[in-house]
Amino acid sequence: MEPNTTLGARIQACRRRAGLSQEQLAERLCVSRQAVSKWELDESIPELDKALALCEVFKMTADELLRGQTVEPKPVQPPLRRAAPACGLALVVLGLVYILAAWYEYQRTTDIALGMALQALGLIIQHSAGVFDKASGLRKLWRADFALCFFVPANLIVSVLLRGYPRPYSSFGVLTIGGFCVIYGFANLWFWHFTKKHR
Repeated sequence: MEPNTTLGARIQACRRRAGLSQEQLAERLCVSRQAVSKWELDESIPELDKALALCEVFKMTADELLRGQTVEPKPVQPPLRRAAPACGLALVVLGLVYILAAWYEYQRTTDIALGMALQALGLIIQHSAGVFDKASGLRKLWRADFALCFFVPANLIVSVLLRGYPRPYSSFGVLTIGGFCVIYGFANLWFWHFTKKHR
């Protein structure tokens, strides 16, 4: 429905689209055929009750008929899509917990790979739900992802870099956490810069 057309032209177009003659429309509205003709010629306008009756006959809203504005229905997100961010974050957390628990128990690199695969799956689910397209509105979720996903890579990087460095064993955890904080800080700086550009 074009907004720049007259009300009479819109009534005529809707009547023809509904397959009704002026007489048939007049009968439905309990008015004369001449009244419908005057509406379509813009010689008069329908009263409020008749305008509402026209909307019912044409199955349209008052804005569509009177103003020519098409009301776009708001897209409704399916429940699974709304739950995707939480499910993705849960997988990211589960992956980290599995890595820490399995490594403490067995010290196998395959456990680290499996845990990181769970985290990657969680990020993919979040991405498919459009989480990362709305970064400025989901900063806490982004930061949680950074913190949970970068802990293991930071641990591995620090382990490799400090492999030949003489140090007491007790300092290893402090250095690992320090390395993680550095990487996490850079990730947050990048995140801040990214969201600033996309506001």
